[in-house]
Amino acid sequence: MTRGGLGAGWLSLAALALIVALCAFAPWVAPEPDALRPWLGAQPPGTRSVAVPLVVRLAVGAPGPGGRRAVYEVDEGEERLYRCALRRGRLEIIGPDAQPVGELALPPTALIFGPGGCEGPAGPGVLRAGGAPPPWLHAAAPVRYVSIRDPGPLRSVVVEQDGAGRIARIVRDGQPLEALEIAGDRVRSLEIDGRARTTLHLLGTDPLGRDLWARTLYGGRLSLSVGVVATLVALVIGSLYGAIAGWRGGRTDALMVAGIDVLDAIPFLFVVILLMTVADRSLLLFFAALGCVQWLTTARIVRAQVLALAGREFILAARALGLPTWRIVLRHLLPNCLGPLLVFAALTVPAVIVEESFLSFIGLGVQHEGRPLDSWGALIQQGLQALGSDGSRSWLLLAPASMLAVALFALHDLAERARQRLDPRAAGGGR
Repeated sequence: MTRGGLGAGWLSLAALALIVALCAFAPWVAPEPDALRPWLGAQPPGTRSVAVPLVVRLAVGAPGPGGRRAVYEVDEGEERLYRCALRRGRLEIIGPDAQPVGELALPPTALIFGPGGCEGPAGPGVLRAGGAPPPWLHAAAPVRYVSIRDPGPLRSVVVEQDGAGRIARIVRDGQPLEALEIAGDRVRSLEIDGRARTTLHLLGTDPLGRDLWARTLYGGRLSLSVGVVATLVALVIGSLYGAIAGWRGGRTDALMVAGIDVLDAIPFLFVVILLMTVADRSLLLFFAALGCVQWLTTARIVRAQVLALAGREFILAARALGLPTWRIVLRHLLPNCLGPLLVFAALTVPAVIVEESFLSFIGLGVQHEGRPLDSWGALIQQGLQALGSDGSRSWLLLAPASMLAVALFALHDLAERARQRLDPRAAGGGR
């Protein structure tokens, strides 16, 4: 292998190791991926925001925000709630006083509320009664509420904590309180022990204000784990099946090979989509579904290797000694198939990641409690939907797509180099 090729191999290995390390240590290097800050909306990379949750709940004796003294600057402006409904394909607006409104100007801070709570920013823009409805109002969501907060005076809320990190005192405008609840979008600043507490969004935020850097790393954990586990499932099933077929030979081998041919003729995506549609889309089923459609090639590889090894001297000696079949297969045949299996595994991991990303992209990814889990494919699909007609939110698509592309390139490059090293018939292999 040339020096340039060796350098490129180390580059691929370093890139893959960095991605795996970042995904593995995501809880320590990234904020909470599901922390909603819908008042932020989609913000570009490098944006900073006040590090507060959707609702700040303070109570004496409860755990505090950290440090010894925290100061919240809270906007006390009034909130106006407008009801927007779809009536015969046209927009109807009802104001806070239950009277129809002809026109409503939406500031950038306007928020949409639905049955599940806050759904993200609504503006900016202008809504006109009787006109075309906005994109967030359609047949599946015919009624939504828009919250508009008018700027008001800033008031300080001081939270003092004891040495154990529990709240000892809450003071607002000089009045001590036992408990207080503050909406996150009202907090304009937070200082803990005199230092501003903010969150850096390295890759920006999505339309619900969730940190894209955190979501990309956590999505990588799912995509990479699916690729590795599904490949292991395929290796176990395919190795045992191929070894039995090659060792038994005769009619058994012919029947088992015919079974492989029949299964190989069925489109693998059809099988996976069928399993994910008729059964619960759990993570365990997802591993099994992808693994069960990848073992066919493994079985062919192992069968061919076993047929080539069956007549070797050490196998004949093992049979002459009267060793049981299971021991010959597990201790003598399969270990000698390890080289081709390692190469196939290195090529299968990126293939499974692509398949998982595709299934997540079309909405058939893993679910937990009825909610889709984030993977690189799901993030790409969400980024494509939120891209905007002018491409102004390109970071929502580029961040997960770039991470996926780098990981796949590194895996394919390392797999190809492993094949050249372990296959003596490859050009330059093993030299």
